[in-house]
Amino acid sequence: MTEVRPSSADATEALREAVQIAERTVASLVGWRLQRLRRALEGPLAVVGTGGTLALATLWARLHEGTGQPGWSLTPGDYVARPLPTGTRTLFLSATGRHHDILAAAREAVHRRAPLHAIVHDRSAPLCDIVRAGGGDVTVLPRPPQPATLADPRVAVPMLALAGAMHGGLDLDALESLTVPAPPTTRPGFVLCLGTGLAAPAAADFAARCRESGLALAIATDRRDATHGDLLQVDPARTWLVHFYGPAEASRVAAYDARLPADLAVTRVEAWGPGGTAAVALCVAGGLLFRATAARFQVAPRVEDLPEWMKALYRLPEAPTH
Repeated sequence: MTEVRPSSADATEALREAVQIAERTVASLVGWRLQRLRRALEGPLAVVGTGGTLALATLWARLHEGTGQPGWSLTPGDYVARPLPTGTRTLFLSATGRHHDILAAAREAVHRRAPLHAIVHDRSAPLCDIVRAGGGDVTVLPRPPQPATLADPRVAVPMLALAGAMHGGLDLDALESLTVPAPPTTRPGFVLCLGTGLAAPAAADFAARCRESGLALAIATDRRDATHGDLLQVDPARTWLVHFYGPAEASRVAAYDARLPADLAVTRVEAWGPGGTAAVALCVAGGLLFRATAARFQVAPRVEDLPEWMKALYRLPEAPTH
């Protein structure tokens, strides 16, 4: 196992900025707002996200399950196609509140008379109108810096901070003490992202960023399931393994990694903290690690740089509307 360097001085400023965004978000969430949101989301909860908010939806659903209540994370298309138990509440996570798939799923939720809530950054977004017309409510978070590229993780930080604050509180000191690993020295051809339990959303988010940027083919799974066939894809000379975990798993991760090939590049991303802090911190660390990786290998495409056929598929509506 060739472990990638454990820290990067270049990430210090990026981490400081992420913590400042999280701090502003938490400061805007006065106690009554959090209590009202908790009451609105009590019970079975379907969390809908797409693109950059899909991993956020998975994180939110898993933290919700930790309170003893059922939770599911769904894409808009899956939400429309999937029957859910009567009384299931629906939470939409959308940075812009304008994505056509999210809007179609929100109209479907209104049609089903599902209890609704949305979290956005723009109070004038059409998603807000749909949700309120369906009798639901909207939480508007402070607007994050506008990302210059698809690789910029800062847009996710306010929603991550809210998820942590909602579920046991967000320890900003623990977030600030994160060690963000450095990117690999050689561009990988395949990235295997491992995460179990509350670390799984960070692994899924990192894999999605690798794919969407064109860095490399990437998959996310847990370390046990990877042994059922995913490891057959591993060519140590061109694979980068990124392991996300909390302190409770450190010894198991070490035992696992010790059995990996000596020439396989491995990065360990560890985070700690009470409540949802560790899960949030892993997502932040993964986002910052990817930002540095994209800069090193210059794989941070802008939306306008995508081929026309990709743009056409992105705009193609699929979910039925009512």
